[in-house]
Amino acid sequence: MRVCTNNVAPFIIGTTPIEEVNNFTYLSSLISINGGAEQNIINRINKARITFGMLNYIGRSRQHSQLTKLINFNSNVKPVLLYGTETWKITLPLLNKLQVFINRCLQKIVGIFWLNSIRNEDLWNLTNQRQVYKEIKLRKWRWIGHTLRQSGNNIGGRAIEWNLQGLEELVVQNIHGKGQLRRRSKQ
Repeated sequence: MRVCTNNVAPFIIGTTPIEEVNNFTYLSSLISINGGAEQNIINRINKARITFGMLNYIGRSRQHSQLTKLINFNSNVKPVLLYGTETWKITLPLLNKLQVFINRCLQKIVGIFWLNSIRNEDLWNLTNQRQVYKEIKLRKWRWIGHTLRQSGNNIGGRAIEWNLQGLEELVVQNIHGKGQLRRRSKQ
């Protein structure tokens, strides 16, 4: 897969040419030429659906409280669903797909059948859950904070500070224990 390059020469290791692909899976995330956020989200929803199905015996059980079921959902299903959201380019239709899946799971946990209706806000208040866009936003802020704290020797720290020659340079200064961003022209 080639991104942002005009070089069309084949990539060869030893004497073996490496196959050109349009997408591949790396660390359970789909990497593709066009970003692949939509296909990645569909894959995450399917994986979370399988995980929720595996835990369905707990969801149908009358022995476990609703709180136990919600803890189980938050610790087992949501991480599978939201893995890698820190780097997703997400749109409103994709957010809606994620929210619909979460709402269906929460309705099953609470015991609200599809014939009955409940407002989404009431469902979230009843189960003490955040909206998915707030959850993703929180994860993105945690990830960027973690990445900004990396040293310059770490690849994550270097990736944040990387810039094309001639463009402004983003500098992180530690002022009174707080990291502050400042732009500096490269000379």
